Amino acid sequence: MVAPDGSLVLFNSNRPLPGETAAGDFNVWACKKTPGGWGAPFVLSNAINSDSADVYAGMASSGNVYFGSRRAGRIGGMDIYVSRFVDGTYQTPVNLGAEVNSPGSDSNPYIAPDESYLIYASGIPNAQSFMISYQINGRWSSPMELPVSSDPAGSMFCPMVDPHSKTFYFARTRVENGKRIENVYYMPLSGLKLEALRARATVLTDYAGTYKVEPANGISAIKIWKENGKLYGAADGQQTLQLATTEVPDQLMIVENGEKVHFFRTKTEQVHGLKISMPEGDITAIRQP
Repeated sequence: MVAPDGSLVLFNSNRPLPGETAAGDFNVWACKKTPGGWGAPFVLSNAINSDSADVYAGMASSGNVYFGSRRAGRIGGMDIYVSRFVDGTYQTPVNLGAEVNSPGSDSNPYIAPDESYLIYASGIPNAQSFMISYQINGRWSSPMELPVSSDPAGSMFCPMVDPHSKTFYFARTRVENGKRIENVYYMPLSGLKLEALRARATVLTDYAGTYKVEPANGISAIKIWKENGKLYGAADGQQTLQLATTEVPDQLMIVENGEKVHFFRTKTEQVHGLKISMPEGDITAIRQP
């Protein structure tokens, strides 16, 4: 992956590290652009590389590096981490957390130059495309699928945006006559509908919790939880229903019946309660500590 200013290219390599003779796990290496061409490869930073595979690195304009790693402490098979570039030095990588990373393998991150969004290959079960997560007040939103189709028997990887030509590039495998065929594809960036997705971006874990219905109206409590990247709810432990985001902030929709769930927040932006609009009347519930 090339840095936003074109001065540096990052790549994976399992070549021997400096001072060693044997090849090891994949690490993040780099080459600098010089007047005479690309310079000699070098280890980007010992702070980034670990004794496990560290791969698919991309860089923001700030110098922060986002990458996949199988290092100890991860949530799934592979997680996405960020190493921040502070005063010319790379810091200890930080896991992006459960809002982005799943129990599966999450990798191939493309970070926007301004770090406003992250596109990546997700390990969420039944994911049909790349995922995108937006930064909201310093936190990553729950991932949403990009409108890019994949072969059910194949895979998609290496997403990249060229901001100058406004083009989205990616690699995809498909299966033909029992053979896996791998190619690079591109499409107009407008086809990703990034602004429409941004309008729906939210941090789903904000809504998780137990809500006490006031006044009780045949229902005493509503429980909401996040599972495998999706939000679910149940009243008094009965039927489980899925909640999906809408274009209205803090408004979710019950997938099974289309009813709207409106959440309201305190002055400190904490979710405090909810209201469900139903034909027979509204249901109001207060979130419990």
